[in-house]
Amino acid sequence: MKNNFLKFSMLTLTAASLVFASCSKEETKTGDTNTPETFKSTKKALFLYYTGSECNPCGSAGIPNYNAIVNDLNMKEKVVGVSIHTNAPAKDSMADVSDPNTAGGELIQLIVSGGSYSAPTFLVPPNAPSSGSASTARTTYSGYVNTFSSAAPVAAVNVSANLVDGIYNIKTRTKFLKDDNGDFKVSALVTEDGVSYHQVANGTKVKPFIHDQVLRGKFCTSAFGDDLISGAVTSGQIVEKTLLGFIPSNIPTGSVRFWNKNNLSVVVVVWRHTTSGTSKVIEVINCEKIKL
Repeated sequence: MKNNFLKFSMLTLTAASLVFASCSKEETKTGDTNTPETFKSTKKALFLYYTGSECNPCGSAGIPNYNAIVNDLNMKEKVVGVSIHTNAPAKDSMADVSDPNTAGGELIQLIVSGGSYSAPTFLVPPNAPSSGSASTARTTYSGYVNTFSSAAPVAAVNVSANLVDGIYNIKTRTKFLKDDNGDFKVSALVTEDGVSYHQVANGTKVKPFIHDQVLRGKFCTSAFGDDLISGAVTSGQIVEKTLLGFIPSNIPTGSVRFWNKNNLSVVVVVWRHTTSGTSKVIEVINCEKIKL
């Protein structure tokens, strides 16, 4: 397995704020509006798992190791998992990486080195990616999650979602918990649980196999975040951003690429982009996940 690390060097990405209003019928997922808003003081790690349905080590060791971390009751408030299907080692119908403008196509760049990548690969930004099939994978990445979440968060984010005429409005409210400075961005990654497909494991194609946290797409311009706020921020400052998206209508029902509305969630990530020399360094500040 190739465990090459790519520094997070990205071109500067800009996106306009999106605003949507409608007086049509509305389906909403929000809390009690009479309850005072609270923000968690915890910091959640973004756990990216690069996998493949045709990848034998993924089924044999990568998926069990990944599940052992994201399903650990002691980790529930510390980690948010996203499973990114790739075309390694063979073409995968669940992959979302062929187009560099897709969510998977962007996120795969975090592990590409010399034009290549491999699966299974784990990554908890900003740690170096390594094989998810390694015997030490569970211990190593549980440690990365715990280290990330134990640090005091710069910001916390609350998320609510509503569906208006087929368009999802992902409303984010980011509260800065300390004075800071940077180019802050926010992204909304769509994942799906309960996707029935197959998985090669221990030399056998297991079918059906249920895949969870499958990356489906993004409700934002860039997986690395649309503009939130740039410059100095102060403790207690709240910045609101609404991101829009919709379920693709050109994917036939029954296709492995079809999105099941009932099983979708959105992972909202707050990023900080800073310049280091000629490179852009991308840092995860915090993340939150809600069911759509």
